[in-house]
Amino acid sequence: MKKRRVVGYARVSTMLQIAGKDFDSIDAQTEIIKAYVANHPEMELIQIFTDPGKSGKNLARPGIQALLQRIRQGDIDCVLSYRLDRISRDHFDYFEFERTIMDNGVQVIYTNDMNPDNSPLGQFMRMLMVALAQLERNQTIQRINDKHTALLKQGFHAGGYAPVGYLLGEKKNTLVVDPVASKHVKEMYSLLLKGTKPSAIATHMYNKYGTVPKRKTRNGREYGGNVYCENFIRRVLANPVYAGYVHRKGTELYKGLHEPLVSAKNWEKAQEILKVPRERKIPEIRSGKNLYVLKSKLYCGCGAMMTCGASGKPKKDGSFTYYICSARNHKRIGHRCKSSMSSKILEAIVFSALGHIATQTFTLKEIKESSDSYEAKILKERKELAVQRKIQNEKLKSIVAKFAEFDGNEVVKSAINAQIQKVSREVERLDKAIATIDEELKLLENKVNLGTAQTKAFLENMDALQAEISDAEKRAIVESAISKVTLIVKSVNGFRREFELTIIPTAEYMEQIGVLTLEFAVNTSNGYSEWKIKSPFVLTSETYGKRQPKKTRKQKKHWLHKVVSWQRVLNAGDSLEDIATREGVSKPLVCRKLKLLERLHFRIIERILKERYADVNEKLTFRYLCKLATLPQNQQLIQCSFLA
Repeated sequence: MKKRRVVGYARVSTMLQIAGKDFDSIDAQTEIIKAYVANHPEMELIQIFTDPGKSGKNLARPGIQALLQRIRQGDIDCVLSYRLDRISRDHFDYFEFERTIMDNGVQVIYTNDMNPDNSPLGQFMRMLMVALAQLERNQTIQRINDKHTALLKQGFHAGGYAPVGYLLGEKKNTLVVDPVASKHVKEMYSLLLKGTKPSAIATHMYNKYGTVPKRKTRNGREYGGNVYCENFIRRVLANPVYAGYVHRKGTELYKGLHEPLVSAKNWEKAQEILKVPRERKIPEIRSGKNLYVLKSKLYCGCGAMMTCGASGKPKKDGSFTYYICSARNHKRIGHRCKSSMSSKILEAIVFSALGHIATQTFTLKEIKESSDSYEAKILKERKELAVQRKIQNEKLKSIVAKFAEFDGNEVVKSAINAQIQKVSREVERLDKAIATIDEELKLLENKVNLGTAQTKAFLENMDALQAEISDAEKRAIVESAISKVTLIVKSVNGFRREFELTIIPTAEYMEQIGVLTLEFAVNTSNGYSEWKIKSPFVLTSETYGKRQPKKTRKQKKHWLHKVVSWQRVLNAGDSLEDIATREGVSKPLVCRKLKLLERLHFRIIERILKERYADVNEKLTFRYLCKLATLPQNQQLIQCSFLA
């Protein structure tokens, strides 16, 4: 007799429950699953998946996702778990889990819970069990929140690590001042109130201290030690705990029992300063100065429209504007498209191809064959989508019928209504996809003569005019001549990528251009972009296959890096004599360079530390910087404008 292949699943919400003999620990749940299989000889245990220290609020857990992936392989007959609430405490997530196992013909058995059948009454009991699990979770959250609120009202710290500048006191839920880190916090507030920006405070703290002081919990666990950065500085300056308040996210402020590090008045001043928006360099594209020629016409191979994007830092070839898959840009689940491409490259390929087609003596037969090939391809796609739509419509009818059966039971109706909405959204998506294909088919059926003579003339002279015409004129051509462009990634090999590009013209230009499918390659491995159209004709960029002379600048760090390191070791307890001996220089020279560091404007220090080219750093001699340091700080910035 063939044995039933079984996998187990165990979960606990806190790290304290992972090991032990408690009935609900991971170890205990695992032993119960093994014992159940041992008492059922017809079963064979394949694997036990676990999620230690993970909440059951959703299915975003590595263990449950690995379990679902294994179920989809189709070689599992049964899932064993201690109780239903180990799977999920949310009814929507549980029904998603249940649908996956039912679609794959897998049974789920709870060793210490009810196991209702699939009859209407059994389905109702299962929904009730999920609702009770969710109720228990919500009540637990409410109890914890009530406990925290009670502690806050009394002025206690309501759990978690102590914020930097404080340590957890010997008495539970109290804070005491950290003698080392509190100086750092006071210095941050002092600098902010003097007019120093958070970014400059971060640079100052990094140059002076390097990292946030490390601290230890009561059980000896070490935390902290992160590098000072602007975001951390802003979080510290915005935290009301330093003004003597206690709070948790979503609660009001309460007067705390701990000693404040700044006055409430100064803390409020700091909040007003922090409200001023950060200064950011906005790429030109975001300020509306550039025009994306293929905007609203370009689609990714996944079906999503490609949107416009920009990098704040120009690339080596001067381009910094991009077309990006909107699905990937929004980080939707399941989208890993690699179709993003410089607008400069893609627009050059599209217009070079259009110009080539318009000036070549292609026969009507060749254009028709290209269109017929594409038409056959999308007809096949439409047929597949129509089958999917039929399946989803039947599924929707079935769910609606089930909805009527449970009339009067609001719990069940709510769950079924969620399923109805989900399937309806899928049907709507399929309808839109089919409608898009129908529009393309309508274009292919049109045999309208060529449109305006002006656009035709542009197309026929595109090779010569491409560098001459503006983006606005190119955009006008696209609006007139192109209906849709689809970009599909064929392969990715480091800096080398291969694509398939389909250009569907408007009805007016269908006879002249036809549906054009290109295969092209892009190579950016040489530090600049080059492309080659491989099929159905060969075209290359001007730089293709020609190695460009590499422009290099000699790099060398400025000696101020060493002075900054001296300041750090001096703060850590080393003496000037120790530094001078170790570096092999005189003590007076060490003193002079450290004094120079104090007198220079922090922005000049920050810029020098970032500068990596020797020709710039060689100008910044010790004598030059000493002379510069004698000027007022605003004048220093003017004198060093070449560093901006």
